[in-house]
Amino acid sequence: VRMLPDARYRPAEVVPERNPMTRAPLDMSFTYLRGASPMYTDYLINMGVRASLTLAITQGETLWGLVACHHYSPRMVPHDVRTACEVLARVVSLQVGDKQLHDEASYRQRIEEVHRLLALGITQHDAIGFALTQGSPNLLDFFECHGAAVVSDTDFHSVGAIPPESFIRELVIWLSEKKVGEVFSTDSLPTLYPVAEFHQKTACGLLALPLSKLSNEYVLWFRPEYLHSVNWAGDPSKPVELADEGVRLTPRKSFSLWQEKVRGKSKPWTALEVDSARSFRNSLKETVFNRSEEFARLNAELTRSNVELDSFAFVAGHDLKEPLRGIYNYAGFLLEDYESKFDESGKAKLQTMVRLTKRMQQLIDSLLSFSRVGKTALSFVPVDLNIVVSDALDLIGERLRETDGRVESPRPLPTVIADSTGLTEVYSNLISNASKYNDKATKQITVGYFDPLEADFPARAAGAAVCLYVRDNGIGIPEKHHDDIFRIFRRLHPQDHFGGGTGAGLTIVKKIVERHGGDVWLESCGNQGTTFFFTLPVREG
Repeated sequence: VRMLPDARYRPAEVVPERNPMTRAPLDMSFTYLRGASPMYTDYLINMGVRASLTLAITQGETLWGLVACHHYSPRMVPHDVRTACEVLARVVSLQVGDKQLHDEASYRQRIEEVHRLLALGITQHDAIGFALTQGSPNLLDFFECHGAAVVSDTDFHSVGAIPPESFIRELVIWLSEKKVGEVFSTDSLPTLYPVAEFHQKTACGLLALPLSKLSNEYVLWFRPEYLHSVNWAGDPSKPVELADEGVRLTPRKSFSLWQEKVRGKSKPWTALEVDSARSFRNSLKETVFNRSEEFARLNAELTRSNVELDSFAFVAGHDLKEPLRGIYNYAGFLLEDYESKFDESGKAKLQTMVRLTKRMQQLIDSLLSFSRVGKTALSFVPVDLNIVVSDALDLIGERLRETDGRVESPRPLPTVIADSTGLTEVYSNLISNASKYNDKATKQITVGYFDPLEADFPARAAGAAVCLYVRDNGIGIPEKHHDDIFRIFRRLHPQDHFGGGTGAGLTIVKKIVERHGGDVWLESCGNQGTTFFFTLPVREG
């Protein structure tokens, strides 16, 4: 409690100014007789006030607010009244503290419950960003905000009112360069990041949690600009003037209503919110770490299984081929040497045996070929696709002549960074199929490409270095079978139709393209031809 009985008092000097024993100045923090600042007394006189009594409302050691009492004439408040006022100030301080604790406890309880449910939700989804933004509850329920996002180099999920994705990605790069700690918070983002001035309606305040700086993965909460007015009794700026004491600050002289428009700020993030965000980040990192460990274990098991499967396919294929060759040969000998000893039924059964063993050998050869595709190392070098297609045509030239297939390119093909042997096998399989599955008198096959800078570059190929295609005028493929045809040994026609085959060719094509880092798909409908597209990614030359 501070009392000033008369603003026009004449101060008395303290003698001596310093303690003769310790040389320290006299501590007058708790005396009612302490003189007031000339700034304060001038302020009171400008208002026409002669006496004041000020009560502090505190929270611990922090000043929360003031009760300022004014009198228009000198007034000495008695000690008992001052004591009663002090008791009143302490009671109000306790009430304010209890109210704050109650509100904070309710908010904390809500945050902790949302935290618990979100932590449970992300354990049940593969995509953390999807679980945090599309589930219930989500990031909007965590804090009082208008929008939130989970962003990384390869993923983006959002909920509520947020700025454009392009701005958020630039913001994440800025945060990474700024090297923020566990939590970054501000209620005036445009002050720190001027570009945000254009997005104050959605992103004036920011609370950011970095999860992985390697992949620029962040959880972001946004608050909009909080436009409000502050009413002052006169202009709050304190001018500097020349007074009797020299140059000093002087108080305002006008106390008419003066409004200040507060712009460029959101509602501030509280200490509770920042601490809760830090705790939530630790939970997310623990979940990500555990998931990474699980993925590493599963990948190790998958790698081991693939190695075992490749070895099994290779060994089993070789071991099976020898007895099959024997069965095939002996069945042939029986037909040649003992034909007269069999009736028609016996001959038919032997012919069936020969046909089935030959079919089995083809399947084993295809399986071994597919197994080799996964084990052969790729050599990425500049490859002229015109030469690759020429080599593929040499490999299947006899089949093209038998089916009267005609291959053309509307323009020269580009040079790409790829494995030459793998692309030769891709083209030989696609061109061979285009010629085989064709009932037209003239089997027309077109080999071409789309450049990313061209207007008709396929949308599915976005981001690729080039999109290549093989188009035919054949029988077409119904849309419902567009996925099935890439499965190994999956044929849409009986074995004796369209020249036979094992159904492994397109499976091998898909595996080679995917090992290059590309994508393969088709566009087709019944009896109107088919176009197979495949992409190659951008690679350093």
